[in-house]
Amino acid sequence: MKNFLAGSFFYIKAGCCLLFVFWSALYASAQSSVSIGAGINQPVQSGFGIGWEAGLQYNIKLADKLYIDPALSYAELNPANNFQTRNWKLYKFGLGGKYYLSNPFFVRAGAFVQLEKDSYLNTGGQIGALIGAGYDIPLSGRNLLEVSARSDFWRPTHHEFRPILGLAVAYKFRFADK
Repeated sequence: MKNFLAGSFFYIKAGCCLLFVFWSALYASAQSSVSIGAGINQPVQSGFGIGWEAGLQYNIKLADKLYIDPALSYAELNPANNFQTRNWKLYKFGLGGKYYLSNPFFVRAGAFVQLEKDSYLNTGGQIGALIGAGYDIPLSGRNLLEVSARSDFWRPTHHEFRPILGLAVAYKFRFADK
């Protein structure tokens, strides 16, 4: 009988823990949003023209003004002309944070892992960092437009460190009215 009670108590504790995790995830998802966006980028290095980027981001609310932002994106860095430098294709997975200074203004910082391929079919993988700031424009209770500026810092395979400036616009859908 003692083993039965001890075993039952374990399952009750495990069930309560799972219920807590499930409830927390449900609450967090109700306070969260998903966004899809695109923008332009410009490496701070001669030889590059304006490129572009598109991506998907999930905004998970951690606290009143603090969010964590996992993101997937694709970017192209274009040469200023066809003879001067390589065209880069970048596939990025990022994890960052967003802090609202005062709604709707925010700052963000994070890190990313990036797979890259240049026009000579050289491939590689890098890690990088980003910083930025932005503004949320409310469209309706659950729909927003996010406008942001950022700088990515990365080092392509066998090359020097390169910052990239970017401007982006994203449609953001909240899972619950604010």
